Amino acid sequence: MPEYEKAMRPEDITRLFVERSNAGDAAGVAALYEEDAVMAYPPGDQTVGREAIRALWEKVLANRPHFEPEQPLPTLI
Repeated sequence: MPEYEKAMRPEDITRLFVERSNAGDAAGVAALYEEDAVMAYPPGDQTVGREAIRALWEKVLANRPHFEPEQPLPTLI
């Protein structure tokens, strides 16, 4: 897997997800997850592990959806 920019702040996750998804980069989206991550998708089921998550995103991104970034929630102190 190529070296991907890591999310250093919570708001980086949204930016990186949107950039990689809109580029059709399923491996890049999967790189945002830990190696042993568990994703609660598809509904009523789970996708376990980065490789399975990559395969799932490959199928989703094949339809070329377009994502827009959302404004981050305000920080509560």
